[in-house]
Amino acid sequence: MRSPGRDLDDDGAVSRAGWRKSSRSGNGGDCVEILMLDIGAHAAAACSFELLEFPERVDPDVVYVENVTGSLYVEDESDVFRYSLAFDHLRAKALDPDDTAKLARTVIRDL
Repeated sequence: MRSPGRDLDDDGAVSRAGWRKSSRSGNGGDCVEILMLDIGAHAAAACSFELLEFPERVDPDVVYVENVTGSLYVEDESDVFRYSLAFDHLRAKALDPDDTAKLARTVIRDL
């Protein structure tokens, strides 16, 4: 599963647990890459989506999209491809896993 989603607590701040997870990014577990706010407009600014990729071609990839009024599953192959491209653009703008881990350790230290 690939997601540009957010790890927020009730106050809108990123949770300490989320920062801890980010500080371990790229160490053989989940890969976390932080998208800095100063990059400007981007593909996930209006909604959150998750790209669900399946290793077996029997099950096609699907996108789960959440927005202000609800959610939906996108199954059309060309639409899924567009979301995949959007995700790739987000990753290109995000900090790499090592820089994400460094930033997270700094934030944890400063909390």
